Amino acid sequence: MRTTSLRQTTQPLPTNVENLTESSHWWSVWKIRAIVVLSVVVTQGCGNASGEADDAFQRAVKYESTQDFESAIIELTMSIRLNPNNPAYHQERGIAYAETCDWDNAISDFTKVITLNPVNDNAQLKYNAYFRRGVAYSEKADWDKSIADFTEAIELKPKYFASLAYHGRGLAYLNKNDLDKAVVDFTDEIRLLPESEMAYSERGWVYGRQGNWEKAIVDFTEAIRLDAEFAEPYYGRGLAYSESGDLQKAIEDCTKAIRLQPNDAKAYYARGLVYTKSGETGNAAEDFAKARQLGKDVE
Repeated sequence: MRTTSLRQTTQPLPTNVENLTESSHWWSVWKIRAIVVLSVVVTQGCGNASGEADDAFQRAVKYESTQDFESAIIELTMSIRLNPNNPAYHQERGIAYAETCDWDNAISDFTKVITLNPVNDNAQLKYNAYFRRGVAYSEKADWDKSIADFTEAIELKPKYFASLAYHGRGLAYLNKNDLDKAVVDFTDEIRLLPESEMAYSERGWVYGRQGNWEKAIVDFTEAIRLDAEFAEPYYGRGLAYSESGDLQKAIEDCTKAIRLQPNDAKAYYARGLVYTKSGETGNAAEDFAKARQLGKDVE
């Protein structure tokens, strides 16, 4: 979950590093797409749904496949009007609302899924609703509700799917500055998915905020080992090297991140911070200017 102020710090990280990560709707880009098909599968065999409602649902799925979420919402609304008690229709419309960043309507639909599934009538569908609603609450910066929903999701699903909820809850704890709990959740995610470069990278940022640069470097290094094309842990490790006093390695890592993602404003911003610390004000000014050009606010 890459949310605003994800890596905000009150102590060890360099000055002005707090906005290195802006919201990128991580749930549709990284995680939800891996499980979006589940709600489609669940609708199969819903014998109480009318043929017309199912036809509208199938049209909606096709619209979603072409990123036409507004049309999908219209079709799913028709499905719900014809069969208001089918939770899968609400689930899919909630997904479509989320893709348009209509978080309030997404939350309303995911809540309907949960209320239509008392106890664990359909645990898979209910897990998805709690998980997605947790993400929606995170997008609204309602961290307490987000944490509550991710906790419900963790209790409903083990292993891979629970790892997604651990990740989401860890980020919510991070945004609440509850760093110890964030470390625990990312560690649990790593336990379930030891090949998750994202989990190592996020835990590295938490360790950095705690001022534990040695552990931060270890985690960023592991994230890089798992995915050498993943730019974020390079500039994360660069900042950790900078705080550890190894400015040369810091510049090298930030430069590597820029090579991998030449349009990533945060990588230029991070290298600008290192150049500032090393006294290379000219290079720092160039990097900050590039970050601004790419849309990064630089104080």
